[in-house]
Amino acid sequence: MECALAHRRLVAYLDTLTPYLQISLQEECGESVCGVQLTDINMQISNTLPRLVAAFSTADNYLSLLARGPVEGVSVASLPVCLPRLKISIRDLHSVLEALHNLYSSKITFEYQLPSSSQKLNTTNECIVSVLSGLTLIALQVCGGSPN
Repeated sequence: MECALAHRRLVAYLDTLTPYLQISLQEECGESVCGVQLTDINMQISNTLPRLVAAFSTADNYLSLLARGPVEGVSVASLPVCLPRLKISIRDLHSVLEALHNLYSSKITFEYQLPSSSQKLNTTNECIVSVLSGLTLIALQVCGGSPN
């Protein structure tokens, strides 16, 4: 139950954080050094963020249901339905994480070329890509896939 509660808090945090991330990406697009390609990538990231929250939320629904278990009235008979749906939701989460990883990797390529690119920005971007890479791999492993 603690894991399900922690996951629910993560979903709430992502839901709160997403609008701020989108505003930040939109403001970055308004900067004079932000070219057409970087603007396009930023908008794709911005449009993918709600999909990330939705994917985490869907997985959260099934995790919460499983966490309740027979003690709280969830039938053991529902497991054959719930587990495959959880797996599908995690596969969807993997897909969104993979898309974000690819978009941020492209974003880094363009930002490294900017004259205003600082070491702090580069380090932050590398951290984001590293986290996305790890989450993508974990989601793939949880849904039963294997890394390429």
